[in-house]
Amino acid sequence: GNIGVGKTNGSVMLDVNGAVHSNSDIKGASLAAEGTTGAALILNTTDTDPYNYISFRMLGTSQWLMDHGSGTTNNLNIKRTGNSNITMMTFSESENKVYLPTGMKLGINTSVVGDYHLSVKGKVRAHEVKVYTGWADYVFKPDYKLMPLNEVEQFIEANNHLPGVPTGDHIEEEGLNLGEMQAKHMEKIEELTLYIIAQNKKVEQLMERMEKLEEENLTLRANR
Repeated sequence: GNIGVGKTNGSVMLDVNGAVHSNSDIKGASLAAEGTTGAALILNTTDTDPYNYISFRMLGTSQWLMDHGSGTTNNLNIKRTGNSNITMMTFSESENKVYLPTGMKLGINTSVVGDYHLSVKGKVRAHEVKVYTGWADYVFKPDYKLMPLNEVEQFIEANNHLPGVPTGDHIEEEGLNLGEMQAKHMEKIEELTLYIIAQNKKVEQLMERMEKLEEENLTLRANR
């Protein structure tokens, strides 16, 4: 039958009402630390799903669980449990990385994440940042309509910023989209290149006219 220590009736084979001390290992396929409202901590070392895990429960329902993924990997998964286990974070030994599964979001120094997968309140430091975005090579296509410089001047005088570029107030309020803004910068650089090419052609034409006029002037002087 069951043995009770500190109590008259044991509900399991060994039921202790009080603390248990051991100067060696306490072994078992599953160890549970129970509270008055249900299991608070379960250590499971069986080879069946979900394999070896630590489960934190409240009122008999698992709230958080840590396991190693499967019998063939040494990953560590942190899961939110309930009707189904949802992996929140994985520490991968084989890939040597820590990652959040699809749909998870991470806030650093902030609980306001919004629609972003990563939200940081503070500084971010990196040696390299790669952003995948659209690019501005459409400027060099034949059908691109380049704004005349006099219209650019009029726009700047009226709005105090370049055409197609957000205002300083907008950036301060909404923030700066790094990929979008980099593409916009390239658009303006390519437009400037086209302006310079057009101006250079005009300068070359003027130089040709000046040289021709100088030749005509020398001829007239020589025929006096």
